[in-house]
Order: sequence, then C-alpha cells, then structure tokens
Amino acid sequence: MFFRIFFCLSLTSLPAMAEPPVLQLPIDCELGKTCFIQQYMDLDDSKNVRDFGCGTASYDGHKGTDFRLLTIQDMEDGVNVIASASGRVQGTRNTVVDKILKTPEDRAAIKGKECGNGLVLKHADGWETQYCHLKQGSVTVKKGQSIEVGDVLGQVGLSGQTQFPHVHLSVRHNGKKVDPFLNPNKTVQCGELPIGNLWAEDLQERLAYQPTQIINLGFADGPITVNDIDNKTFQNFTPSRKTAALVGYVRAINLNAGDQVRITLSNEKGEIITNTYDPLERRKAVQFNFAGKKAPRGGWIAGEYIVTAEILRNDHVLIKRVLKRKILE
Repeated sequence: MFFRIFFCLSLTSLPAMAEPPVLQLPIDCELGKTCFIQQYMDLDDSKNVRDFGCGTASYDGHKGTDFRLLTIQDMEDGVNVIASASGRVQGTRNTVVDKILKTPEDRAAIKGKECGNGLVLKHADGWETQYCHLKQGSVTVKKGQSIEVGDVLGQVGLSGQTQFPHVHLSVRHNGKKVDPFLNPNKTVQCGELPIGNLWAEDLQERLAYQPTQIINLGFADGPITVNDIDNKTFQNFTPSRKTAALVGYVRAINLNAGDQVRITLSNEKGEIITNTYDPLERRKAVQFNFAGKKAPRGGWIAGEYIVTAEILRNDHVLIKRVLKRKILE
C-alpha cells in the first residue's frame, strides 16, 4: 500500500473536548475494494480546499467524509449504511428521490434538503453523527429510537446533493464540525493519522491517507462509457478469439493537476498497445479513460491477456493495478 506523509502546514489544535465516540465504518463494505473514500472534510475556512493530509480530496465547505461505491448498480443491488456508534435517533428523512444532479433545476429541487435522505444520531456529551444521501425509502429507523453500533440504518443512495452513490458521514460536537481523522485535542502534521483520532483501532491501517485510487478496471470489446461502468455492462467480460476489439478501461479518483493515466494491453507475446494520456490540466475528482486495438487478421491468439492501469505523478508510478483474462482455444 502506498502511503503519503505530508509535512506542510500544521493543523491548529482545538480546545479540549469531552470524550468522543469511537467510530466504526458507516457502510457495510470492504474499504479499498468494494468502497473508497472519495472526499474528506474541508479544513480550510477560505475558498481554498485542504483535507487532513494537506491535499485537495474535498471541496469548499465539505463538512464530512464520503464513502463511495464502485458503481450505481452496486447501489441498486443494496449496500447497508450502518451506525458508526451507539446513539439515539434525533430525526430522519426518507422521501427524497435518488438522482444525479445535472441541471440548475435539479439543484433547486433539493434546496434545503442537500443531505437527501438520512438521519442524525445523538451520542453522549454533545456529540452527534449525521448520515446523508441514503436511498429513497430505505431508512429503517425512527426518531427517538435507541441504536447500537453496527445496526442497519438504511442503504447507500443518490439522494440530495450528490454525483455518485455514497454515504456522507458528518461528526459534530456541540454543533461544531469535527474531522474524525484528527485528534480533536492535539496538533498533528499533515497526512499523519494521529493517535487519538476518532476511528476504531482496527480501522487505522485501512484508513491511512491515500486519496488517489483506481476504483474500476476491466476489459471491453469496443468503446465504453461511464454508464457502462455504472451498469456493470462489462463487469465479467472475457474476450474470445473472435472479439472484434480488445479494450482496457480504468476509472480513478482524486487525481492532481499534472497526473497522467497510462493503460497497457499485453499478452504472452508482449505489448499490444500502450496509451499514456496527456497530463491533466486541473485536479479531477473522477477520471475515466480507455484504450484498445482492433483484432488482428485471424483473431486473437489463445492465452492470457493483461490490462495494466497506472497513475503517474511527477514521472513516477503512483498507483498500479493489473487485471488478467484468458482467451481459450
């Protein structure tokens, strides 16, 4: 696993707080495989953006942590949102439609309901957690209900102000937002996951700061769209000798300006095609690319085929993922 340690600006220490809750993941998934952290809390009070690692995996004014699914189909299949800590339900909403925002009219329709469907849990000593963007009609708890850590609260959705299926978790103490990746009572260096952060001990390694990730990788037989990925059109696609074209695709999150995506297709005889894309002109929350080649005369030979996706930063490989498929005789 790749770890980045930043030593840019020290984060300002906060006044001592009452003992916070110990948090578990708010989503029933395998972090780094079936779900990823797309955005952290914005710690910069200006129009600039800064997450706890002094990176930009956030947006201006973002008040929590976003745990995203790999595809919309995963959301439709159903992924549970679960209580990060025990508490009592303070309020819920369950009627906002699941819809990716595309137009000013879409945004106007959810004004005042940007959280979409969700709920607030009250914990001891003025602590609260809030869960947003749940699937319409999926919230299973009621106001005043006592909740234990790990209880199912609903399912991941697309309600409210969102562009991808995820659950947004906010943490507050006496009404003030708190980043669960920090120790509320200590100053830390950027990128460190400090002792005394709010996450449970067994989550520490999985939650190490790693904002740039490859979340989808696969083969296809022609041009592919983001909708194809979200619908899992090529999820289990295996090329054959008669496949008209061999295409590799990749979707990555939290790329910086200057980053490059490289896709390589190869087989046992060597490279078929490599495409290194131009450096990004600006940071991208999500980036999608594909590369391919038409079948040779006589079709593809039998054997193992490999698609390799790499994210390059400052001419070095930051992340690399490989997927293999076999073409049979």
